[in-house]
Amino acid sequence: LYMNYLFVLFCQLGLSGLLTLILKKTFNRPRPRETIEFSISEEISCLVPFFTAFRVFKGLNPCELSHASCPSGHSSAVWSIFLATIIILRQNQIYIKNLKFSWIFIIVQQLAYVLLFVCGAGIMMARIIVQAHFFTDVTGGACVALIFVGFSQMFEPL
Repeated sequence: LYMNYLFVLFCQLGLSGLLTLILKKTFNRPRPRETIEFSISEEISCLVPFFTAFRVFKGLNPCELSHASCPSGHSSAVWSIFLATIIILRQNQIYIKNLKFSWIFIIVQQLAYVLLFVCGAGIMMARIIVQAHFFTDVTGGACVALIFVGFSQMFEPL
């Protein structure tokens, strides 16, 4: 059980983190606070124009900002951990059904699902509120995590 969780977590966090970094460098999308249209800053000398998601930014970068907005690394990491936990909880359902007070474990498991979803959505909203990401950035990060859920399930350890 412990090794299976580590394998799933490695596939989720390690590989989704790697893909997130590659996509950040590829898209080079500015954060909302770095764009002229969405910034609340009075200083506009370092701001760049807004452009739509999933396109490569090739515009001027006056202050050499990193422009690492798309996809969200926080969203990818959080959903990777949450989805790995959900996978492990689902795999343990077989053992839980044979216990004397299995209904307690099932209720706790369902509450964990709700809590994990609320936390994931809350972190996504927080990243948008602090102007670190656009909605498409956090959604893209969650999608990267979802891709590796399937990958980790295809290659389960023996």
